[in-house]
Amino acid sequence: MKNTASQLRAALLAASLAAAGAAQAQSANIDFTTIGTAPTSGTLSNGVNWSVTAPGTWQHITSEGQNYYHYSINQGQTQTWTFSQPVDLTFSVAGLNCANEAIRFGGGTVSVVSLNAAHTWTAGTQTVSHSSSNVASDGPLQSSFTMGNTTSLTLTGVNASCVRGLVSLAVTTVA
Repeated sequence: MKNTASQLRAALLAASLAAAGAAQAQSANIDFTTIGTAPTSGTLSNGVNWSVTAPGTWQHITSEGQNYYHYSINQGQTQTWTFSQPVDLTFSVAGLNCANEAIRFGGGTVSVVSLNAAHTWTAGTQTVSHSSSNVASDGPLQSSFTMGNTTSLTLTGVNASCVRGLVSLAVTTVA
C-alpha cells in the first residue's frame, strides 16, 4: 500500500510539473517582412491568432541619407492590432523625425522600456513624439514599450504628415 501511495504522489507531482511547464508564457514576433499590407491576419508560432486593420505596410524609408524600415502609419490614421487571447506585448517604434510627429497608443496601459533622447513620452495621453524641429537623421531612432494582458493595440498617427510606425512587435501569451 505504501508503495502505491508513493507512486501516486510521484505521478501527481509529475503531472503538476508538466502542467506548470505548459502554462509558461511563450513569445513570438510578428514578421513584418512577410505579413503584407494591412488589413491582414495570421497565426504566430505560440498559437495566438492576430489581425491588423488598414493602414499598414512594411516600408523601406530612404530620405535625406536615412535608410530604415517600419510598418507604417500616417497622420490621422489608426492601426488596430487584435489578438485571439490576452497577451503581453513588447514593441518598438521609429520614424519620428518631423516637428511634433507622434504616435498615440491605445488598448491598455503602455509602459516605457526605453525612450530615445530625441523622443518625448506623455503618459497621460500615451503618446510618444519627436521634438519640435525637423531632424531627418532622427528617423531610424527607436523607443520601446510594453503593454500587459491585452487583446488589442492601437496606434494613431498624430501631427505632421510624415510616416512613422512599428519596427518590432513581440506577442507573449499570458500564463
